[in-house]
Amino acid sequence: MAKNVDKNNIINQALDNSVGGLLVDSIAEDGAYILTPRTGSFDEIQYLAHNIFTGAPPQDKQDVAEEYPKIEIQNGTWVNGLGQQTATDLEKYGFDILSVNNAAKQSYEQTTIFDLTYGEKMKSLTILKERLDASIHYGLPDWLIAELQTRAVGEQNLVQPDFIIILGQTADVTKSGTVNEEQ
Repeated sequence: MAKNVDKNNIINQALDNSVGGLLVDSIAEDGAYILTPRTGSFDEIQYLAHNIFTGAPPQDKQDVAEEYPKIEIQNGTWVNGLGQQTATDLEKYGFDILSVNNAAKQSYEQTTIFDLTYGEKMKSLTILKERLDASIHYGLPDWLIAELQTRAVGEQNLVQPDFIIILGQTADVTKSGTVNEEQ
């Protein structure tokens, strides 16, 4: 029976403590080495389990694969884990998530996509816009350039993203599995 299984329909997800993983190293009160949820709660792990079979539409996956866009996500809200949960959703489409960080402030109203390709990856941009209900800006404002330059000091092998997404209060948190108390 196993030889008849279509390998393209196998889903493999690991819970680990790697960079971008959902777990972190910890030491229990008795001194034992343990792995714990990186956010301090099991929300992200529950979200992964509940949505493991929810995939992206095949045409969207194909469009993203053709353009292979690189993305940086910044959480501009107080919703813990929203950035990582958004990254998990977007990875299903084939987006290459370079990093997930908190934005410098957490009071963004509107989710915003900064398109650094200036429209060269329009299929991917359209998918992002629809998926995140976001506004689009071409290029970067001065304040974001300054923030990125400060963060890049001392970093090596930096890869420029095609899109920088700042999640705002209008992010569709029902898709992320997190309740946004601020809305």
